[in-house]
Amino acid sequence: MILTVEAGFDTLLPLTFPIESKSNSERLARQGMVLQSKISNPAVFLGFMATVAAHRAIVLGYHKDLAPSEVNHDDLITDSDYKKAKHEAVVAVRQAIQHCQKPDQYLIDACFALVSTATVVGNFDEARVHLNGIAQMISSVGTTSEESMSWLPVTNVKVSSAMLSQPCLTIPWTREDIPIEILQRISPHPETEQSRLGTGFTQISELSDQIKDLLSSHRDICNICELSVANPGGLSAIENRILYRKATELEYDYVAYPYQSVAFRHNSVKESTLSALEAVVRLAGLGLLSTTPHTILPSSGAGRSITHHQKRAVERWLREKDDACGVAELSVITWALFIFIQCSELQPEQAVFAKVLAQTTRDLWLQSWTDVETTMHSFLYIPRLQATIWHNIWDDTHRVNYRKLAARP
Repeated sequence: MILTVEAGFDTLLPLTFPIESKSNSERLARQGMVLQSKISNPAVFLGFMATVAAHRAIVLGYHKDLAPSEVNHDDLITDSDYKKAKHEAVVAVRQAIQHCQKPDQYLIDACFALVSTATVVGNFDEARVHLNGIAQMISSVGTTSEESMSWLPVTNVKVSSAMLSQPCLTIPWTREDIPIEILQRISPHPETEQSRLGTGFTQISELSDQIKDLLSSHRDICNICELSVANPGGLSAIENRILYRKATELEYDYVAYPYQSVAFRHNSVKESTLSALEAVVRLAGLGLLSTTPHTILPSSGAGRSITHHQKRAVERWLREKDDACGVAELSVITWALFIFIQCSELQPEQAVFAKVLAQTTRDLWLQSWTDVETTMHSFLYIPRLQATIWHNIWDDTHRVNYRKLAARP
């Protein structure tokens, strides 16, 4: 099995940080930490390698479709290296539990790797079991490493987003507002298109006040990401920390808010029932957070799960939408579809979303990318990260689907 030590640490979680700059010294430091973990505790190292093997199998296509199903997704990975790495990691953790009189930092870190591995392949029930076990161990240990306390909340929200269920753990820090000086730094000039970010949501009365508040907070995250790409020096350490925490808090709130308010009805299994439009917008917010600042591979278990939820939401909206659907609603659906197409890159649902996008843009008389981008600026949009990707989506949609619709009698 050919797995680099560098990859072992960098892919511990099933996500990457596309706007964070990493120096060679930082990379060497991480390599040293992984080598030290191999020396200090085999379970931790083998857990790292299991996550790397899962990530490698996804990247190289050594798997069947990892969309949500009742099947154990380990059986859908066709890479023998993954099966061996996962088995050795599980055995090592079990042995560590048997020989450890009291949970320690090594055991917690090894269990985190099992959570990450399960999340990559899409075994979310397994991941949640491990998460609950980690929470119990942390309460027993009392103090944990800074790395563990940063992995816990982001892993928690990624598993909850994939399952689209109430998070099992709470945010482990005290929430704080973004400092005024940083808000001033990230705020776009009033005369730029970027200053209109989020204004389109205010025109949609069907959206709840709760989600409108979350979308307003999401605007700040978009502005931080835009600033990071525009600034050659990137973000400062403090700004990176704020971005990480605010993105984690926001994803947590997107998943949790329907369960925390009496304003929303719940069905017989205590699942929140949102309106069709709000369900699409909520999943668009979650989808945006799976591309920036954390990146989830579309073909991974987590990626296939979010796409599964997005497709169901779009299908429901299509069934329930009013024939006299207004411009504001069509516009926000169009924005959501760009996100859904990006999240489902090279997956079966991509073509489904593209057909709906062709229809909504035709209904809105959006006939050029300039028209589209003007509309996108009314919602949540990060030009320096998304313009090229979304422009290509528009070109493909216009070339294949839009013209087919236009040719109909």
